[in-house]
Amino acid sequence: MNLAKVYIAIFLGLGGLAATSSAAQEQPTRKAAIDQRRRSIDEFSRKRDALSQESYRDILWRNKVDMTSSGLIAALGDREPTVRLAAVVFLGKQQNRAAVSALKNSLKDPSSAVRLTSARELSNLDDPYGFAVIEAETKNEDPSRRLGAVGLIASFDKFPNKKARVVDLLVGSLKDENKDIRQIAASSLALIGDINAIPALRAARDRETDSTVRMIMNEHIRWLEYLQTLKP
Repeated sequence: MNLAKVYIAIFLGLGGLAATSSAAQEQPTRKAAIDQRRRSIDEFSRKRDALSQESYRDILWRNKVDMTSSGLIAALGDREPTVRLAAVVFLGKQQNRAAVSALKNSLKDPSSAVRLTSARELSNLDDPYGFAVIEAETKNEDPSRRLGAVGLIASFDKFPNKKARVVDLLVGSLKDENKDIRQIAASSLALIGDINAIPALRAARDRETDSTVRMIMNEHIRWLEYLQTLKP
């Protein structure tokens, strides 16, 4: 399941409960509401990633890759992209200086999937070094590569010096020719809770030609309008 579907499942699964909750209940702060929503998505993502990791572990086992930091770093030189990708995923769990350095080197890998995953793992380790790689991929002619990149942009919102650019890239992606990319861009803006994106989302909804994407955008607008009523 890609990130777009994760976001949709969570946002629509909650049914807009926050936005329609009883006024008699004590309202959370805007930050608390955003954090609660992100925790729900993070939990969903962790379960999804746990299943993926088993597949990656099997790839490394079949290729006799040592699961130590040095073994995983050596696997980054394998000729098979799937082996390199699996090594990147597990290097991200190592949380040591050698792993971070190796992940930064993998941002130059010939495989887009390896580059994007390296950027994601660095972000998970609180290092924004891979953001430029993700930004570059959002301009790729291949929609599947753009989708992968746009789906990772929101994770860089936690870096203060990236916040403005994150929003700019997501707002720009609302005009992408691919409906899945427009969808995940809208979901990501709702995820980070940027109430200043409401006008851009309304404009995107009004010009949207796909009825499902339009419905999803409308739900995200309702969520952001609810956040707008809360104290920061």
